[in-house]
Amino acid sequence: MVSKSGLDVAKALTFTQQPYTVQLSSQDVILYSLGIGFLQDPLNKDHMRFAYENADFFGAFPTNSLVVCHRGPFADGDFDIPGIPPFNPMQLLHGEETITIEKPLKHDTKYIIQEKIIDL
Repeated sequence: MVSKSGLDVAKALTFTQQPYTVQLSSQDVILYSLGIGFLQDPLNKDHMRFAYENADFFGAFPTNSLVVCHRGPFADGDFDIPGIPPFNPMQLLHGEETITIEKPLKHDTKYIIQEKIIDL
């Protein structure tokens, strides 16, 4: 059913964005970790594993996966989604996002991203 605003939820939910690739570098992992507050206490050695590439067990903090995605057409301003009328993305309220972590992210790895709207 299409609403008066032109929103067709059923049509929007069947849309799947084209896959795209993202290279997750060590620098990306470090920048994200510093951005969420790691190394505010420089003596906390537990933080080094997320913010220093030569630390033992260096790796990405689990929520880093949220910024690995959203770099495809949506990031370039292409919000042309069938069933959703044109809108200014600066007025979008991002209410909720869920991630399921199946295995840890690995730095210096190329990922194939497939995004899909699952609810409106």
